[in-house]
Amino acid sequence: MTTFKNLPLDTHILLSDISNTVLSSMSLEDILQISIDKIVDNFGYVGGVLLLIDKNRLYAKTIAGGENAKKLLKMIGKPLKILNLPLNKSSNNLIVESIINEEVKTAPCLSSLLKEVIKESVGKKVSRLLGIKCCISLPLLYKKNVVGAFAFASKNESFSSELPILNLLSNHIAIAIVNARLFNENKMQIEKLREAYIKVQSAEKIKSNLLSMVSHELGTPISIIKGVLYQFDKLNTEDKLSKKEIELGNTIVKVINQFKELIQNINETLEIVNGNMEISKTNFDLIELIKYVITRKEKEAAKNEIDLVFHNNHQSNKLVIYADKRKIQYVLWEILTNALKFTNPKGHIEILLEDGDKNKVLLKVKDTGVGMSKEFQKNLFRKYFNLETDILNKKINGFGLGLYLVKKILDEHKTSINVSSKLGEGTMIEIELPINSKR
Repeated sequence: MTTFKNLPLDTHILLSDISNTVLSSMSLEDILQISIDKIVDNFGYVGGVLLLIDKNRLYAKTIAGGENAKKLLKMIGKPLKILNLPLNKSSNNLIVESIINEEVKTAPCLSSLLKEVIKESVGKKVSRLLGIKCCISLPLLYKKNVVGAFAFASKNESFSSELPILNLLSNHIAIAIVNARLFNENKMQIEKLREAYIKVQSAEKIKSNLLSMVSHELGTPISIIKGVLYQFDKLNTEDKLSKKEIELGNTIVKVINQFKELIQNINETLEIVNGNMEISKTNFDLIELIKYVITRKEKEAAKNEIDLVFHNNHQSNKLVIYADKRKIQYVLWEILTNALKFTNPKGHIEILLEDGDKNKVLLKVKDTGVGMSKEFQKNLFRKYFNLETDILNKKINGFGLGLYLVKKILDEHKTSINVSSKLGEGTMIEIELPINSKR
């Protein structure tokens, strides 16, 4: 059995390189093209093709091989899309056979690889002109299900030395294809939900239903991906993964946890919208929470070259308050999200923590964004008031519930939120929180 431990260094580099692509990208096209390009380049193959299964048919998704690939297509006089074959058990095509039988298949000539697509005489001529001596097809298996195949043509007389590595890569790529499809399907489902939202007229009831559906639809693929991660973790315990792959696996776990947090936020949103909000207070460090939220937003700020700074003007570096930590985190998250959304690139956002009146602390968020008129400020905390639509005249990018929920949460905590803004000059939001903690 081939493991990562007994592979040569250059193979480790190839595996890590491809793993980095397939585990970090959710673009199916990127996964397929980069993977097959790297395999062909690394082993010096004449060319390669990666094929996917859809509705019991096999179709070519991407081809690699540079000039050789162009020559091949020109010689056979067929475009890439002609590789579209039914998965019949009676087929003599090498790729179809490897999928039907779920096993590796090899042949000495290109004719077998492209049987039922080109004439045998053409295949032999092309093989002779390009120096092809052996062809191979490997099924891409995920949990005993074939999702596709990849095939290569080589100037060598066999693939025996590379076969163990190709088998390992086929497993990685199959998992990545399934994950990418789940991600894209989920993305399409959410987009359909959003389109449905725009069309409906009975806003409150429909929007609540949409939130419930999003929560459900996100949960299903996450559960599947967690199953894949379980297998990933199993490989780790068997020392089959490189350090880089372990790091990538940990990154995926973090993303999944963020999705779980998103679902929890959606469910809490539904509770508030439906009038069922529950406040669960605990003692926690407000300064630590502020820093956590800022850390989560730093990448978004850096992308737009926005300065995001925190100034603690409180008398100490720790401030314990008694409140619902998750809901206060939501408040901070929503306010920073809007500040980033409406601050132009190279702008500035400042978070300040100051002592207020007796047993109270003030949290201020100042930005140099587009600001808003007094008329807009009157509607700021209104249910379904969408800032992007009403201020920037952009297509709806949310449900317009964010600041409405912020106000509801702070009302339940018996505290206040104030807004001061001037069009073209930015906005400051100020929250007053009690620092009395329950011991």
